[in-house]
Amino acid sequence: MDEEGAAELFQGLVQQREAIMKQADEITAQINQVQVAVGEYLSPELESLQRDLRAEGARIQAHNQSIEAVVKTALTDLREKTKKIQEVRQSHRAYDSRVLASEGSFIDKRR
Repeated sequence: MDEEGAAELFQGLVQQREAIMKQADEITAQINQVQVAVGEYLSPELESLQRDLRAEGARIQAHNQSIEAVVKTALTDLREKTKKIQEVRQSHRAYDSRVLASEGSFIDKRR
């Protein structure tokens, strides 16, 4: 394709885009008109529902924050306890007089 053909194709695509954008603007205007009409009709009920929904959302968020804090605290405590248990196991192994076969000792019983 030569430059002139590419330019014509590009110009055609730009015109299609403009037509689509104009249609989108018209549809948006129609949607806004319908929303205004419905909003005026259901205004008191809709406001009440929105208020209740916002209150419930705020309550859920407050509970979520408190639960999140409890979970973080419990996770921190669990990590500390796990670390202490691992340290105790390591020091116990260091001072254990028995040598386990899995730790590299071998006894030849054939002689």
